Amino acid sequence: MRSSAAAGLGQYPYPRVLEALGEAAEDSFRIVRIQAAAELTRHDLGSLDAEARRAVETAFAEYEGLLKCQPDDPRSHYNLGNYYHERGDPSRAIAEYETSLRLLPSFIPSLVNSSILYARQGKPDLAEGSLRTALRYGPDSAETNFNLGLLLAEQGRAEEAENCLRRALQANPRFASIGNRIIL
Repeated sequence: MRSSAAAGLGQYPYPRVLEALGEAAEDSFRIVRIQAAAELTRHDLGSLDAEARRAVETAFAEYEGLLKCQPDDPRSHYNLGNYYHERGDPSRAIAEYETSLRLLPSFIPSLVNSSILYARQGKPDLAEGSLRTALRYGPDSAETNFNLGLLLAEQGRAEEAENCLRRALQANPRFASIGNRIIL
């Protein structure tokens, strides 16, 4: 129950939520500590005192260890990439997405997420390349078409962008983006 509560709290950026997740990072049950760590990756931890910060860093280490326990699973590397991305380490995130893709070249989530990081690093050609590769594996992927549409719009390629965004909505009419997260 406490693990589910931690999972539900993670999306709220309130100081009390951060405090509650910090407490959960010290829970006696590992699953609660790991879930708290997963949720805390999305928060600015600057307001935590030194003791709470140590507890959170210990929970992060446990969570990272969990993510590394299946080195031959592309999803493990994908999740590890997401962890590094949320922790503000895009180079390590991209490296994990690339490892995921060496294990499973058609893994669209790794292609899409690496494209987002490439775009943020000012590498639109790499971003577009990742998204075009993803389209070869899943031409009807709402996430891929959406992100490619945004990238093309930023480059002033309005007609191509519009086509991609329309394909995203055709693939999933309930598709929406909130901040850096895709909601399906």
